Amino acid sequence: MASDAGLSRFHFCCAFKESTGLSPHTWLRQHRLEQAMTMLCDTDGSVAAALGCSSRTAFAAAFRKLTGETPSHSGGGAALAAIALQ
Repeated sequence: MASDAGLSRFHFCCAFKESTGLSPHTWLRQHRLEQAMTMLCDTDGSVAAALGCSSRTAFAAAFRKLTGETPSHSGGGAALAAIALQ
């Protein structure tokens, strides 16, 4: 993305953080977890696998770090139980 914007990786990261308040990595992680919250409410599919998490445990840890609660306490317990391990 940096080269598409005509910037070095460093300058792209600085501009991205200035614009969004988050580093590209942090923004992407937050975006994926927000998608997961939606998916937990809307589907019984494999949330962890769909979002690139290596396991159900890794997904739950990242979810808790962002939201302060576990996926099962966020109203998506049934969907989380259906998550297939990679």
